[in-house]
Amino acid sequence: MAAMAIVMGSALHAQPAPILRAHTTEIGGFIGASYGIDQARVMGGGNICYAVIKEVMLLGEVSYFPGIGRTAPVSGIAGAT
Repeated sequence: MAAMAIVMGSALHAQPAPILRAHTTEIGGFIGASYGIDQARVMGGGNICYAVIKEVMLLGEVSYFPGIGRTAPVSGIAGAT
């Protein structure tokens, strides 16, 4: 167990650090599928990041999930959805 911890520690330590620079912007988009209580739907969104300084990055994200407010009747309970 100790040998594995040493090997894993060495492997994790050897990973290069990501390059972060101040005043850089990153924009990304994504699409996918969601399956609700009645059918599958396409969903999507996007995000934007801005590095104020090397140690501080602001992130904003928006997502669209169509049909998220849908309801369906519950069997066995009168009037329940």
